Amino acid sequence: MKKIVLLLAALVVFSSFVYADVGVGIWGRTVFVLAAGRNVADGEESWIYQGWGPDWGGGPQMGIEVWWTSDVMEYHFKMVYNNQNWGGVEVRQAWGKVKIVPDLMTLQLGCRDEQDDFRETTPTSTHDMNAGNVGRLNSWGAVVMVEPKDTNFKLGVQWRLPIGTDGYVDFPKVLDPADNPIQGNLYNVNIGASYTMPDLVKITVGSMIDCEQWQGDAGILWPNQQRSIFGRIHLLMVPDLTLWLLGKYVGLEPYSEDVVIDAMGTEVTIIKPNTTLDILLGAKYVMGDISVALGAGLNMLMPKDDDNSATEEVNVTDIAVVLDPNYNLGNMTVGAVVGMEMKMDDSGADNTYGQYIFVEPYVTIPSFNMRIGFTYGMNADLNTDTEDFTWTIPVQVDFSFW
Repeated sequence: MKKIVLLLAALVVFSSFVYADVGVGIWGRTVFVLAAGRNVADGEESWIYQGWGPDWGGGPQMGIEVWWTSDVMEYHFKMVYNNQNWGGVEVRQAWGKVKIVPDLMTLQLGCRDEQDDFRETTPTSTHDMNAGNVGRLNSWGAVVMVEPKDTNFKLGVQWRLPIGTDGYVDFPKVLDPADNPIQGNLYNVNIGASYTMPDLVKITVGSMIDCEQWQGDAGILWPNQQRSIFGRIHLLMVPDLTLWLLGKYVGLEPYSEDVVIDAMGTEVTIIKPNTTLDILLGAKYVMGDISVALGAGLNMLMPKDDDNSATEEVNVTDIAVVLDPNYNLGNMTVGAVVGMEMKMDDSGADNTYGQYIFVEPYVTIPSFNMRIGFTYGMNADLNTDTEDFTWTIPVQVDFSFW
């Protein structure tokens, strides 16, 4: 009986390869700072800079992705050359999917860099203000996705393998789950769900480890990432209008708040996380070949009132507004992103303000995108003693062929 089962399994796998669709794609991205400068009001040295990044994501990257899909199984592999990583080559994605029950449930194993089943961004072409990749399933682990056919309902549960470091925050590694406490493994579970009422509304909710919030110093074995809860209402009832409102709260208590062991075997006290609140609005209206998109966001950082909090006890508020009109010329789209961002905190006797203004024209054609911008920042470091200003002219080029 066992031989028959193994034979049937082998036939399923073989048939998947025989009747699979195979594809190869390449993509690239580079961001070059044409010029940047800084003027410091208190007499410190000013400077002019030119080079790669960091605006819009840093230096040159190029990747190749290979995949095959069938009615039963899928496999994807992406290798990336990343100049930001000291010219290194890294595996960005390597994962497989098995359709356990067709039109109902799939199982996915491996590493994902970006899986956006429960993530959406404002419809602006840049500065998408997506609240720290809220709703994105990523990292090493297992994902079970439940999508009953014709129900417009989706449920995703991911168990992320614990991530630690080799003494450097820049070099994360996957660790043995058996070495992680049970509550630590449970804490690494992400969950998201969405339901769509056609032509009316789409509702998305979830709770996930916030992928951009790492806690503690370099070398912490269990970095105790913060957990977030989020919800999104996406209105669909008006033709040619995209409108959604998102709320996200980060700061649920970690499973451990005392002492962990770092990669060198030393006890390290965990730094308690800050609390953040994001409220985001995205809107886009299409009028024939002309469209206008809007992104507006409010971010509030509120340190825990504790001697062991992650930063000084200073509340920081960040408000940003982005307007993105564009015109579709057929095989080419031209537009410009215009926006402003203002930061303020309650340190010192008076509130401290910082302000950014940016203008970014862009051109997009199939498989190619180019953007050039100008960013001006006044008192960007929220330091009343310097009152400096900075300016940057970044240029971004993207291409992809699939």
